[in-house]
Amino acid sequence: MGKARKLEPRVDAAVRGFAAGNRIGSYLRRVNADSLHDSSARTAFLRHAPAIVQKLALTDPAGVDFFTADHLHVDLEYLAVPVALTLNQRGRTAMTVLAEIIGCPLVDALRSGVDTLVGAVAEQARGSIEGVNLPNGPVNADEPQCDDLGLTIDEIDFSRANDELTFTFDGAFSGHFSGSVVFDAPGGDGLMVSSADSEVAGRFALWASWQLGAAGGPPAESSAEVTHWARSSVLI
Repeated sequence: MGKARKLEPRVDAAVRGFAAGNRIGSYLRRVNADSLHDSSARTAFLRHAPAIVQKLALTDPAGVDFFTADHLHVDLEYLAVPVALTLNQRGRTAMTVLAEIIGCPLVDALRSGVDTLVGAVAEQARGSIEGVNLPNGPVNADEPQCDDLGLTIDEIDFSRANDELTFTFDGAFSGHFSGSVVFDAPGGDGLMVSSADSEVAGRFALWASWQLGAAGGPPAESSAEVTHWARSSVLI
């Protein structure tokens, strides 16, 4: 009985702490579920959220990072490519440097690399089309045309080497390519010409670099590559 009395304050504190944790968790879940389309909810967030973020920073400085989203279109001569951006704190810093130090709009920074990326994805799509096994023999394909391609950039970073500043953009792509193919007719009676469609998806890396001190404008150098070929479905 005496031992139980000694443990009572510790048990009581644990129970109170558990209840407080549950209560705070419940409040935060309800707040997170509120829609910011409501003006009163928006006002409440603007008024009280900074204090919560400050408390989170005191608990765990790494936990105050958050993501913002944006969208733009990169217009090429033959295609308009939609690009979705997901930016964390480092990505937002990179965008500030690009705008204020380099003085180049993001669309102009991406254009040449996106053009290169379309060609790289087209080459991969061509390989997928020619990899289709037909009963009457191999398939020969022209370079397919990009009908649509969407990009999502989920990581942006930058680095400096002497007077050169380089930005890297990593993300995912998905799209549709189509083109003509040639293969042997059944029975070996000549050749057949048909069309092929390829749905593609994967990941890419794009980089662009500028010389510090140069006037703002497109990058001095840029390129892009497919880093992971996730999916390709072909219909002939």
